[in-house]
Amino acid sequence: MKKLVILFSLLLLVPPAFAQSSVVVPLFFRNGVHIVPCTLNGIPLEFILDTGASSICISDELANDMLEEGCLSKDDILGWSRAQVADGRYVDCRVVIFRNVEIGGLHLYNVEGVAIKGQDSGLLLGQTVLRRLGPYSIVGNQLIIQRSADPESDGTASYLLERAESCLAAGNYLGMISPLEEMLMLSIISPYGMSKLVQAYSMTQQYDKCISSFRVWEREYSRETEPIDMCDTYIAVANSFISGSGRYEDAIGCLVNAVDCLHDSSNFYEEADERYAEVFSTLGICYEKEGKREDAISAYESASAHRMRYLELNPIDIYKGKSRDGFLADLFYRAAALCPENSQEFAIFICSANKLGNSAAKSYLETYDRTDRCKNRYRDWVEKIYSQDYSGFSIF
Repeated sequence: MKKLVILFSLLLLVPPAFAQSSVVVPLFFRNGVHIVPCTLNGIPLEFILDTGASSICISDELANDMLEEGCLSKDDILGWSRAQVADGRYVDCRVVIFRNVEIGGLHLYNVEGVAIKGQDSGLLLGQTVLRRLGPYSIVGNQLIIQRSADPESDGTASYLLERAESCLAAGNYLGMISPLEEMLMLSIISPYGMSKLVQAYSMTQQYDKCISSFRVWEREYSRETEPIDMCDTYIAVANSFISGSGRYEDAIGCLVNAVDCLHDSSNFYEEADERYAEVFSTLGICYEKEGKREDAISAYESASAHRMRYLELNPIDIYKGKSRDGFLADLFYRAAALCPENSQEFAIFICSANKLGNSAAKSYLETYDRTDRCKNRYRDWVEKIYSQDYSGFSIF
């Protein structure tokens, strides 16, 4: 989307009063350092509590073991970087996203850390965890975590907001999830932020979480969400239904809602036709999967019409070969494949796809239209609308 018009200032709501609470985590004092037990992606481990470390630090060897045991996936490894260790040296490391860090019964999700080559100073628990736990103190052999009495005043809300804004601007959907989840937990997330959380789950292929968070958004936040953000949310959930479990009927319901939202926002949304084409195209595929041929053809026709309007094309432009748009060509070919081969619609769709450069349409015409029946029908149709001073963008 071109605009981040309703930026994450809308993510933040004035929260209700929170009750003061604290969590006490027992520490062990060993070799001059505090050791804190925690669970990393389900594995119980002991970390050195290091307030000077910027993030969770583990050894590269442990990361490899976690990959072999399925506690990390390749998608959790974000790439190589360099890190500065306690003695001032810079060492190679891999940047890792830990999906679940549990400490004292508190769970943090999608926490960034590093796996350092040759790490031999133990596992370090640093600021990427400590900042997110909230204000804390060490009293004797106890780590006392103060759960926020007011996320607005203690800096928690602004910190999470800053992280969410930064990730959104960079298109980092995985990084965006963690601060949004915490804002949801603290009841300081807005309808816009909740819709972005649903979309982020879909973009990172966390389909079950996408659908479950969508239910929350639909029940508690949808009425206050702007139409274009509602549209994006419905599209994201439709993709999760399709990619996650092949639930095409559920996807259809979401896509129909997305179309309605586009209707409500199209007057001020510059890219409405482009988005209409995408939604109707996916809708056509879902109708195909459900065996609803007429509905699929109608959806592909609508997608084609909006795509042509977005590209400022009309059927005569296509006939004259003024475009080679692959997306539009695919729409025409898909529609043709659902029409009877002796119909006028089939001739128009298959020949339009050919003019736009679709290789399958070209192969069909070369193999099965040797008498130019389809091509003649298509030419006659173009001449007819040309004689009527055609200036619209619809197919028919």
